[in-house]
Amino acid sequence: MRASEERSKLAAQQVARFCEHLHIEQEKSQMCDRQKKSFELLVKQLQAKIDEADAHALKGNRKIITELEQRIEMLNNEMKRTTRRYQDTLKNCAKQDRKIYDLEFHTNDNKKRFERMHEVIEKLESKAKTQQKQVDEAIKMVEAKSYQQ
Repeated sequence: MRASEERSKLAAQQVARFCEHLHIEQEKSQMCDRQKKSFELLVKQLQAKIDEADAHALKGNRKIITELEQRIEMLNNEMKRTTRRYQDTLKNCAKQDRKIYDLEFHTNDNKKRFERMHEVIEKLESKAKTQQKQVDEAIKMVEAKSYQQ
């Protein structure tokens, strides 16, 4: 019975750790979303600058265009890395959700077993009390008969 309680407590603690880990991963995911939006905005701004530079390209601003294109390429690569991290975070969240579900299932199963064992113990204790009363009454009857003789 104690082992079951301890397993139940350990499972509950593990659920709490997984919930905390899930919360952290969700925060990371939100941060990645914000970064992605920021990068997308930056890409749009840089694209606007490139468009402006194209207008001035006839005047010899090829160097600016090249630098901006490199910057866009770098930001696109960073966005790809961020997207991969975001996908990994989503996969980890799904794994943690499955683990939490499994732990909740096992915790509920252990709780049900504990309740059944507790009911059996109560029945046995009740039966033992009843038998003790019967033994006490039998002893009193034997003593009463021996006293009468």
